[in-house]
Amino acid sequence: MARQSHRAQVNRPPKLALLLTALMALTLLAACSGSGASQTDPKPVEPDTITVSKEITASVLITALKAEPTSQVDSITISPGIVVLDPEESITLSAQAHDRQGRPIIDAEFIWSVVDPRAGAIGPDGKFGAGLSPGTYKGAISVTAVQNTPGGIQHVTTTLAVTIVGEKPESNLASIEILPDKPTVLSGQIFRLRAVGFTEDGLVLPGVSFAWQVRDPELGRINDLGYLTVVGEARTFKDVVNVTGVWQGVKVSKSIDVAVLRTPKADDFLDVQVLPRTVHVDPGDKLQLRAVTLNGLGEIMTGTQLRWSLDEASAGVIDGNGDFVAGEAPGIFTDAVRVEAVLPGEQGILRAVDFASVVIRKGTEDRPLEAVRALPSSIIVSPGNRAILSVHGVDDLGGTASGLVTSWAAAIPNVGKMNANGSFVATGAPGHYPAALVATVEQSLGDDIVVRTASVDVTITGTLTEVEISPTVTTLAPGRTAHFRVTGRDENGVLLTGLVVRWSLYDDRIGTIDAFGNFTAGEELGVFQASIRARVNQTLPIPR
Repeated sequence: MARQSHRAQVNRPPKLALLLTALMALTLLAACSGSGASQTDPKPVEPDTITVSKEITASVLITALKAEPTSQVDSITISPGIVVLDPEESITLSAQAHDRQGRPIIDAEFIWSVVDPRAGAIGPDGKFGAGLSPGTYKGAISVTAVQNTPGGIQHVTTTLAVTIVGEKPESNLASIEILPDKPTVLSGQIFRLRAVGFTEDGLVLPGVSFAWQVRDPELGRINDLGYLTVVGEARTFKDVVNVTGVWQGVKVSKSIDVAVLRTPKADDFLDVQVLPRTVHVDPGDKLQLRAVTLNGLGEIMTGTQLRWSLDEASAGVIDGNGDFVAGEAPGIFTDAVRVEAVLPGEQGILRAVDFASVVIRKGTEDRPLEAVRALPSSIIVSPGNRAILSVHGVDDLGGTASGLVTSWAAAIPNVGKMNANGSFVATGAPGHYPAALVATVEQSLGDDIVVRTASVDVTITGTLTEVEISPTVTTLAPGRTAHFRVTGRDENGVLLTGLVVRWSLYDDRIGTIDAFGNFTAGEELGVFQASIRARVNQTLPIPR
């Protein structure tokens, strides 16, 4: 009996446990039924975008080749070699890479860019559009050839000048700077002085003739090249050295003090001077400032590091190369620009500091608007995406026109939405729409109103249809790196932007590849078919 009672306790739950289980089941059933009665099932959230994906592969040959390739990129030829255009005229440039023997290299990839934005703009296919301001811009276009070789990535860069035909504003000699402008010399020393002529806009004016003169013979003498022979005793000679610059019949003179010392000071071995000392610009103007470092003999020094800064933020902005952009508020900003020259030496680090003043003109008289250009003049945008446009206008002298009022409109209504501030959202079907957007620029000059227009071509991209990988096959030595790139086109053959490429390897033993398509070969030799894998993703909005 004891055994039967024990078996019953094991196989059958106690009555209290059964009762609790039943109550819990009823409670859960009531909660579920109550929830169903008071709430409705939420509708699934439909996604706003879809992703189109395609995959492409490339192969790698890893070889123990040690010698450098004979057909390594060494130079680039740009065609045409001379670019002379009217304002806003376009031309398509091409490039050919060559090795050291002048033989063409067919597997080089070319990257185009514009070094001087005043010259115009260039696309990735080499199509260049000239700017509005006449003049010659040296080294304005840059192209870099990139080549994958068994010894790794090789590249070379060259530049091309651009000439924009038109009447260039006349330049006049406005000021002279003497280098250095506060010389400290020793008795018996021969010291070199230099002079530079500038336009009123602070640009260096080449071809100026200079005549030197020492007003006090007790200081010494100076020759036609600016070499000062010091014979005077230790003191400061006021306005003692004078130079007169002559350019196209215009004469400008300047004088400086000269301090004669018995013994040199430690800080007399390094001097730096900003060129020009005073900058006259209009609001928003761009200008490259320069600085010259001199030693104790007045000779120009090399190897110094220049550090540029602005002590007055309202004057504008300046970068590490001395490229200055004026602010919008007119005024005189004394010693706003600061440059520090740093030179490591045997006695430690030598430093010298100089300053330049900025005068931002008020621009009381507006010159008439001559031409306008939309920036950019053509855009490629995917459906639903936004592009920001602007307009640049020049006056009859090629300068930036002022007092402009710009309005935007879509000449083709179905291409997209365009607001008055230059913000465009593509809503049309994929395709090319010439002159789809129009900017109307008005300038009020007294009772007259000058009106100019500029148009923008719009290309709306479609669905990712075709992908290409370059190179399809590459040869590398172990430890060397090659660069792969992927391009995608839509159903109209338009090159797509904004694609996301995920790089990977089918076999990690052959090497590594980073997010930019740079593959570094491992130590295992052989031919690895389709080992480089690129998954290309395009995100598109779902039409509503």
